Amino acid sequence: MIRIVFDFVWVSILVAILLGLIATVIPALGTSGTALGTMMGAMVSGQLYGRRMRAEATKGFAWQVAVVITIVTLVLTAIVINLMRRSGGFAELGEVSVTAYAIGVAFVGVITLLIVRFFFRWGSKTGAKSVGGPS
Repeated sequence: MIRIVFDFVWVSILVAILLGLIATVIPALGTSGTALGTMMGAMVSGQLYGRRMRAEATKGFAWQVAVVITIVTLVLTAIVINLMRRSGGFAELGEVSVTAYAIGVAFVGVITLLIVRFFFRWGSKTGAKSVGGPS
């Protein structure tokens, strides 16, 4: 599981950085890096898992991975937001009520959970097929 989370995190960060750099040239991209980073991270970690195991992830395992990755993502996001707030960025977050913040975190958590579950399982299926494993 640690290897899967590591694969997810490095791909997500790399995609977010690359899309952030591209967004400086093409501002219309906006903040699409977050969702695309999550999708690509889940897909690549699923593919690597499928290649290593030579099998598609079961539905139950895909849900387990999605829960763990969602928790890790929310924790890393909270750390980054706190660091940015302390450095003077995101001052407007101080004006957001705790209830609104909790609803936002819950919404993002559910969306992340569903995205990771779908793309991890899909990636594991394509990874297993690429090495000739059962589909």
